[in-house]
Amino acid sequence: MQRYTFSKKILMDINMALEKNFSILMAGGGTGGHLFPGIALAKAFQEKNPETKIHFFVPGTSVDKMILSSTHFSFTMNPMRSLPKSYTKYCDFFCRFFLGWHKTFHAFRRCKPDLVVGLGGYGAFSAGYVSQKYNIPLVLLEANRIAGKAVKYLSKDCERIYTSGEIQGVSGAKVRPLGIPIRFSNLQGKSKNTADKKSTTILVMGGSLGAQCINEALVKALPFLVGLKNKIKFIHLCGKDAALIEKEYQKNGLAYQVYPFYQNMEELYLASDIVVSRSGGSTLSEITAMGMPSILVPFARSADGHQEANALAMEKAKASLVIREAELTGELLASKVEELVLGKEKISLMSSASLSLAKPFAARDIVCDIYDLLEKRNYCL
Repeated sequence: MQRYTFSKKILMDINMALEKNFSILMAGGGTGGHLFPGIALAKAFQEKNPETKIHFFVPGTSVDKMILSSTHFSFTMNPMRSLPKSYTKYCDFFCRFFLGWHKTFHAFRRCKPDLVVGLGGYGAFSAGYVSQKYNIPLVLLEANRIAGKAVKYLSKDCERIYTSGEIQGVSGAKVRPLGIPIRFSNLQGKSKNTADKKSTTILVMGGSLGAQCINEALVKALPFLVGLKNKIKFIHLCGKDAALIEKEYQKNGLAYQVYPFYQNMEELYLASDIVVSRSGGSTLSEITAMGMPSILVPFARSADGHQEANALAMEKAKASLVIREAELTGELLASKVEELVLGKEKISLMSSASLSLAKPFAARDIVCDIYDLLEKRNYCL
């Protein structure tokens, strides 16, 4: 009995030693929609084992730098860019392409990863390819209903694809619909109830740095909403031109808070009753986790129309109202806002529908699934 206990202790010590050296490369980014789930997943890995080493390999856009600079994670910039539409930009594309491979191998030498997580976007391609060539386990996050090009290509030899639900373009055998990690953990955990509230707060946003067409439509919608000025408030994440948008709210006498960017999105979700937004997959994961009813304006030029597919799935579940970008006008947006503000019961029903789609503990569940996967396939943890 003593010998068994002693042997078991040695085995536990060896496992702990191996865990301390566990290293993960998070590859992809370029937008908050790709990057925020990666950061949430990285934090979940370090909650399970604080000694886990995490390094990000990102395209190095202004969004990447702004977001990662506020975290404790190290990162390397990948100069690769997506294929340009103009032939005049091909020279720059190929220079960046070959430099990107050099940076990719540099990131692997620096991180020495035991696992590569593809976050989506063109920034995930080279790291995912190298991981497969060197037999390093690769898992992918795909927040959208239609898989992106990098995910489609890398899915052939990856271990897992984590999604929020059904997805087109990849093998179903590798899909695990555990959800997409979200950037906060203190969830409201219940549907919105605005019946007793004197005013309704509308959160307007369009991704990390705003969306111009939503900003323009909202400004044009304000004159149609003046009659509701005692019943509505706005929180508006607009990106640029914050001063000009503030003037429009002031001119129409509506209560507002305008921000170019806001780091603590959980705070804004909790303060709001309705969201007007694009329909990127990671945004919808947050909206549903908070049980938010929404008015969605899918980005018309999203790859393979994935934002429209995302939005229509939300509409089918009765969690959202959808306005296609080609149909978006100030008057139509105002009518949708008015429909919800004056229909408190509809807000409640949409909120419940939104919450029914939520997978708020995706980060924790994905980490557990990855540990289980690697243990079964005899990879060192």
